[in-house]
Amino acid sequence: VITNRGLVGIWKADDRRVATQRPRWWDPPSRTLRGNAPIIGLPDADKASIRDNIVEAMCVAVPQVRVQLGTCLRTAAGADYPDNWPTLLTTICTNLSSSEPGRLRGGLFSLRILAKVHQYRRERIEPLHHLVAQSFPIILGMLRNILAAPPSVANAELALLAAKTMWSCIQIDLPPMLLAPAALGPWFEIILGLLGQPLPADGQPTDLEEAPKWAPWKVKKRVAQIMHRVLQRYGNPKEAKDQMGKGADGASEMTFNVTAAGVTHSGGTALAPGDAEAQERALKAAKHDFARNFQDNISGTCLTACLSLLQRVTRDEVLPGRVHMLCLSYIEEAIKYKNTYTAILKPQLGQLFSEV
Repeated sequence: VITNRGLVGIWKADDRRVATQRPRWWDPPSRTLRGNAPIIGLPDADKASIRDNIVEAMCVAVPQVRVQLGTCLRTAAGADYPDNWPTLLTTICTNLSSSEPGRLRGGLFSLRILAKVHQYRRERIEPLHHLVAQSFPIILGMLRNILAAPPSVANAELALLAAKTMWSCIQIDLPPMLLAPAALGPWFEIILGLLGQPLPADGQPTDLEEAPKWAPWKVKKRVAQIMHRVLQRYGNPKEAKDQMGKGADGASEMTFNVTAAGVTHSGGTALAPGDAEAQERALKAAKHDFARNFQDNISGTCLTACLSLLQRVTRDEVLPGRVHMLCLSYIEEAIKYKNTYTAILKPQLGQLFSEV
């Protein structure tokens, strides 16, 4: 891998050619090219070599090259993971646990790519759930360290990759690990910490057009987006109960647990592989409990954090338009619930309408 910045142009030119041709090289379609010429795919030995080395390459590559390698990783993972590439997630998590900045950044970038491959593919939801179970505990530990350190742009760039991964992992559904009652508090402790973390003292943009491009503001935009998505899609107990259908009133009597490992009986034994109906009932009950837990213990704190961030407008401080809008969107959603409206929002409506 070339790391000398003087050779980046050469590397990018060659790597861009690989990125452009990657789909037909890695997984050739059955059709032929014009003139009936067959599409020649990469030999299996070359594919194996790429699988063995691409994450390592992303850890040592300069940023411009890392982006191009990411496009190649996305194609290879989309075709081969997990069946033909079972070691990919383990390799990524090993780098996530490293104290070397390059390996940490490469691991986060790779994890973001892998999550993005699966974020809208419901038929491949299990690999995404496994990704969350294996990587999120490591990510949360890393983010705790970032929150404990003085704010910096470098740390914000790492936090942004982690937040983007979280965003990809909740698009289709909430993974079992995040449905587990013990996971909600630590997860949102990190989310709220990132939203409220002071901005780095040096380099703060004073221009509204430049502020959205700054990594610390990008982090706040992404975590505000996560908060709004969770409240809007997963935080309504009534909707969750309606989706449970028959047996909703007895949901609390169900003898199932939802943990990072998936759905189990209350005794800890896994459900039978063919017991799909019981799994579905258990997941619906867990989603109802998640929504109730979120409303009772988390939503009000998120609303207060959004209101606090909006105070920057009243103080004539920079607040990027997208962050501003997401905070208002959270308020718009939270106003539907009595516990957040009556106790928190109603006393501040006058100031909110007149100043924000």
